[in-house]
Parts: sequence; structure tokens; C-alpha cells
Amino acid sequence: MAKKADLQLLKEFEHYLLYVLRRSPHTIRAYMNDLEKFLRHCRQNGLELSKITSSHVQQFLNTLSIQGLSVSTIHRVASSIKTFLNFLEQQGLDVHVPSRLHLPRPLKRLPRFLSYEEVNRIFSLPLDNPIITRNVAVLASMYYCGLRVSEVCNLKVEDVWLGNNPHLNVRMGKGGKDRLVPLSLKAREIMEMYTHARYSLLKNGDPGFFFLSINGKKLDSSAVYRLTLSTCKEAGIRTEGIHPHVFRHSFATHLLQKGANVRIVQDLLGHSSLTTTSRYLHLGDAERFRAVSLLDE
Repeated sequence: MAKKADLQLLKEFEHYLLYVLRRSPHTIRAYMNDLEKFLRHCRQNGLELSKITSSHVQQFLNTLSIQGLSVSTIHRVASSIKTFLNFLEQQGLDVHVPSRLHLPRPLKRLPRFLSYEEVNRIFSLPLDNPIITRNVAVLASMYYCGLRVSEVCNLKVEDVWLGNNPHLNVRMGKGGKDRLVPLSLKAREIMEMYTHARYSLLKNGDPGFFFLSINGKKLDSSAVYRLTLSTCKEAGIRTEGIHPHVFRHSFATHLLQKGANVRIVQDLLGHSSLTTTSRYLHLGDAERFRAVSLLDE
């Protein structure tokens, strides 16, 4: 097909994108740029639009991949070509619209997790006042125990056991799943420090929640987010990408890196059903305690 004819088809397709599909100007520019490259490729290989097959489109996409284009760009180019060929088919032209193309899988961006050095900085902060003690204890509950923010906020005083077989009783976590999470030696030490500091945070009565705000009330998620950032800054850690869930993610990542059984880690995170009983820890789950103790090493 001659270049002039190509340009006319592109102009009609651009009109179709704008007024029929109502694509944004940014999307239209990207699609038109993709198609100009594709049509140039076709001309260079002596291909008319009516002769293009799925194999030809696949080869073009493979070439882009070899050239180092990103996965998202290749997916967009494939969409551009298929939308264009669909449009031509609707106009009565004899073209083949690829039904299946082998596209590279989008890479999942891994959430940020803390380095061991960063963890050491945070949990080496001097606990010399009630607020910093509370802040470090909150972060400890997420890093050493894998708690979600909502679980931190809803933790009750009676859910924290610091005697023999110390543990947290996480009630009705995500999906309505209760679970018991053992406390490692370091986590227990931090929780005990906070337990003493907690008395100075009490105001008009005890609301019963383990972690308290400076007003003596239940801690909320926004406060957890703020104290996470402030404590990381205090420890000299860059806060880009830092949020409370980073600590829970680091909990799982570090346990797996240290060789903990993946089933045990999933269990500790509350990703599978678990029947909680008061005697669960009294019977002794050596594998669970061994898993959380790895974080003290």
C-alpha cells in the first residue's frame, strides 16, 4: 500500500480515536506514533495491510522487545495495532486481526522492604521518652509480628501477653481471621518498655487499646503513618517509599531470606485459616517460635 494511502488511513483512524472511542490526546499521539512505525516496518518488508498476519505482528513486537522497549510500551503497541486493524475491518477492508499475541508479562513492582541495617537503626533508638517508646513499639509490632495497620490500632491490652510464651492475640484480622503471633526476645523487650511508658499516655481513664495517642485515645491509621515517617527520620532512614506496610512486608521478606518455612510465614501473616485457642501457644509450637526468633539474630 502506498505511503499516501497509509497517511489517509491514519488520518481517518485518528478521527475515529478522537470522536468515536474518545481517547485522550496523549493516548492518540502514542497510538499514531506506534502505527507510523508499524506501517514503515510493513513497507520496508514489502507487506500490504491485507497480507499482514498474526506472525508478522508478533515479529514486529519481538523486534521492539529486542530493542529494549519496556513491557508496558510493547503492550501499548500491540493494542495500537489491533485497534487499528479492527477499525480497518469495520471499514470493510480485507485485513486479519490478530486474536492471540504472545506478549511479555508486566513486571510486578516489588514493594520496598527495609535492609537489616535500617532495621537495626530503628530498633536501636534510645527509648528515653514515652512517645518514641510507643513509636518504636508500634513499628516492632509490624516488623517483628507482621501486623497490619488496622490490627495495630485495634490491639487491646488483654491481647498482649508478656509472660511465658509471650505473644499477641490478633483478633479478627483481615478476612475475619484470628491468629496468635509469638513475640521474639527483642519484640518482647520493646513491648515491656512500652507497657511501662503507656501509663504516662493515659488521660481520662483507660480506653483499653494497647497503643495510645498523645491524648490517651485509640491510635488511628493516620497517626501510625505519621509516626512511621517520623521514627524513620529519627533513625536516619530515607523516607521515600516508606509507609507502615513496609514493615509487615519486611517481616515476611526477612523471615523467608533467613530460611523460615513459607507456610509458617503465611500463617503468621494471617493469610490462611487458623483456629485460635488459648492453649495453642501453651502446647508449644517450636517452629513458630523458631521462625520469629530468627529476627533477633
